[in-house]
Amino acid sequence: MLEGACSFEILNNGPPAYIMKRALSISIVIWISLISLSLYWNLLKNREQQTAVLMQTARSFFQQIEIPREWNASHGGFYASQSLPEPESAQT
Repeated sequence: MLEGACSFEILNNGPPAYIMKRALSISIVIWISLISLSLYWNLLKNREQQTAVLMQTARSFFQQIEIPREWNASHGGFYASQSLPEPESAQT
């Protein structure tokens, strides 16, 4: 009879099951919260990086247009001569 009592104590030597379930539940909630926070942070940083790349691309495109315009303005503007049509091409 003592043998049965000892084996029962050995099997029931840990904390009660509800404490283990609660600890596991808390651990899962903390883990999911950390994963969610990491996802939010990465999406936020991705959006910031996307915006920075788009702004740099827009600035570069604007400079491609602005630089030749400034050069033309500093050299007296854009000039295109009007030539008279050649007589052969005017008759056809």
